Amino acid sequence: MRDWGFDFIRIPIAYPHYLQFDRSKNISPEEVYNIDKQKVDEIGALVAMGFVYIKLKNAASADAVVRSTILPPADRQFAIVGFGGSPPAISPDGKLLVSPVRDAQGKRSLWLRALNDAGEGRMLPGTEGGADPFWSPDSRSIGFFAGGKLKRIDSAGSGL
Repeated sequence: MRDWGFDFIRIPIAYPHYLQFDRSKNISPEEVYNIDKQKVDEIGALVAMGFVYIKLKNAASADAVVRSTILPPADRQFAIVGFGGSPPAISPDGKLLVSPVRDAQGKRSLWLRALNDAGEGRMLPGTEGGADPFWSPDSRSIGFFAGGKLKRIDSAGSGL
């Protein structure tokens, strides 16, 4: 190891496949720049095929647009923003919806329903007066405000 100059390029394995030179001899510094255009084109084609594959894979898995109407439970209405209410919240996994709902007497509570279910959902016990619901990142808990306090309930309906 007398000199660190071009000694490292004398190892045949270290030569890129796209260099054009006599592989039975040591490579010279000038041969480092002899690039085989056909090999570079082959590498470019492989890279392009990879990009096309990724593009087609992502295009095939694109989510469809879904338009739907969600009605409030019977004899109730959604607590509308600006009138002491707050917007509903969809769970991060996209399966559940929690929303503040008012009954006929004007009392507000949180209701939970599955988005793939046509039913009206169910009232979450212990959420009376609840507003501004939000989800935990794992979709297991719902946070909300009631009585001037921050509260939490499991989406299964327990843990207040």
